[in-house]
Amino acid sequence: SVKRWDEAKRETSEAHKEAALYKQENFQLERKLAEANAYIERLTHDRDALQTELISHRQLIASLASIHN
Repeated sequence: SVKRWDEAKRETSEAHKEAALYKQENFQLERKLAEANAYIERLTHDRDALQTELISHRQLIASLASIHN
């Protein structure tokens, strides 16, 4: 009976340690995911800005071409 109690206590302790490790790993993964999402947002913003700039350049080229012709 005492032996079973000690074994259950040990297993519970191991389960708590394992849960703490999973919790720490989950926290690290959530942080990495947040960093990746922020990076994606910056890239999306940069892409949008470049697309806007490209449109402006195309309009300028079209205007210059029409003046030249």
